[in-house]
Amino acid sequence: MPGIVVSGVLLTLTALPLRLAGQTRPEASRIAEPDPDQVIAGLRQVAGSLTNSVRQFQAHLDREIASRDRGVRTKDGRRIPAADADLAGGAADVAQTALRKLFAARMLSARNPGYVPDPLADFDRIQSLLAEAHTRVATANDVMRRLLTIPASQLNSKTDAALRLRSTELKKARAAATEAAQNALMALPFDLPEDDPAEDQMAKVWNSPSPGLSLQTGKSMTLIHGPFRRVSLTDSGLEDQGRRLFYQEEWEQRQGATTLKRWAVAVNTNTGQHTMLRRYPIREFRDELDKVYKSQGRDYLFNAESEPSAEPTAQDISTGLAEAARSREKLQDAILYFKTRIRDGLARNDALLGAQNKPGVDDDLPIALRESLFAIRGHMAGIPDIVDAEKKVRRSAEEATRHARIVEAMAAWMNGNALEREGPSGDSAEFLQALNRADMEIDLTRSAERNAVAVLPPDESQTEAQFPALMKDIIVRIRGMGASSAQGGTIRCKQEIWRFAGSARGDRRVQRTILFLDLGVKTGSQIPAGREVRYYKVDSGATLERIYDENAAQ
Repeated sequence: MPGIVVSGVLLTLTALPLRLAGQTRPEASRIAEPDPDQVIAGLRQVAGSLTNSVRQFQAHLDREIASRDRGVRTKDGRRIPAADADLAGGAADVAQTALRKLFAARMLSARNPGYVPDPLADFDRIQSLLAEAHTRVATANDVMRRLLTIPASQLNSKTDAALRLRSTELKKARAAATEAAQNALMALPFDLPEDDPAEDQMAKVWNSPSPGLSLQTGKSMTLIHGPFRRVSLTDSGLEDQGRRLFYQEEWEQRQGATTLKRWAVAVNTNTGQHTMLRRYPIREFRDELDKVYKSQGRDYLFNAESEPSAEPTAQDISTGLAEAARSREKLQDAILYFKTRIRDGLARNDALLGAQNKPGVDDDLPIALRESLFAIRGHMAGIPDIVDAEKKVRRSAEEATRHARIVEAMAAWMNGNALEREGPSGDSAEFLQALNRADMEIDLTRSAERNAVAVLPPDESQTEAQFPALMKDIIVRIRGMGASSAQGGTIRCKQEIWRFAGSARGDRRVQRTILFLDLGVKTGSQIPAGREVRYYKVDSGATLERIYDENAAQ
């Protein structure tokens, strides 16, 4: 039974372990030990090839941008904006990096047998060289260990000097290859790790088992991750008449407020042009960038059964809006049903314990947190009432999201087509009304989606399931312990609540409440089977997370 940890920040349930290059010794190196001089030469060769390939990739990319991302003109001379026409300027190198990564990511996603611009061949070569660099660095690490384990009987002043020289040259070559690889990664449109400092992002990607670019349809990619700026791109997966639809966002924080700019853009694989379909209204959030950006979610869950046409009418959007509104209402009903099941289940459990003159589980916590914990434990035990209600919410959320994305795509196509029309539109009032209604419905659906995520336990079917913090300044840890010795088919879990206790000067402590519970799979009951409370003194400036990290293993 997997464990669950909830704290005042967003945490990952299942983290994929990172393996540093060279931790696993290649099988071939056990058969034939590589020659150190050949390893050094190979490292220098791959470092040079990577550097040259990146330069060529960027030169070809800049040429494509200059000719394909500068906007186009209609027959009557009106200009259709370029995909990145409104991207913020700022420092020249930062603006150029954002422009290159957005263009490259769109180009890679839109790639097909008839659309293979020159930078894509460079990209393929860089990917191959990155894999080669990973292998060569791993081999170098093996050789380095071998050089450090020469038997004492073979050492003398001459061999010692030679070994020192080889080790020095090997370290330099390995460092050059690693630096070249990380520079190459910085030039490519990778989805950057969200919770890492900016300086560690490329190192984390490079140290992954197989660094490579993975473009997932419907998944928002963070291409620029700075302390006060984010740039992201989402591939909708939708195409019509050679055009592929994307959404891109630019988030900026200034003086404590965060501004969001959003665009729908298209890549025409017939002409190679990258153009803007629609500018969305600028939104402002009165909070810091990091908090706001994480709260928006990065999964679009676009699984349209049929792709909307790129020639939609206002009537098409009206029909789509009606379907989207119905699915959103079903989602809201499903959320209410889930909350009611949890509330009723908790009330029954309290009544059961009260009949035995026992306090309710977590009775010293706020009711909202009690309900969340009750739902998480029920989810872990697979209690049918809770699991069925969860599934209903998840199915409804997927359906609502699908309908909202279809409406969003139709509105983007319609606006893009209006930009291309020669002369004013005869139905501009109806057109603008349809766009406004589409935006409103999409915002309402997103709000309902966030509500669904907030009330549900984490989806552990995901490789890296994530869920919002349940309450500020509290850490909850819940771990399954297998079948219980109690009768009736129960499962035991161990729950820990970490929070500050005491506020008097010199008496600030962290209270750790450990509770064992037997979860009735068939009955839905959650019965305490043991309780322990521990306290930890808090030094000045210590955080709850630090106290937890230092003592959780005890």
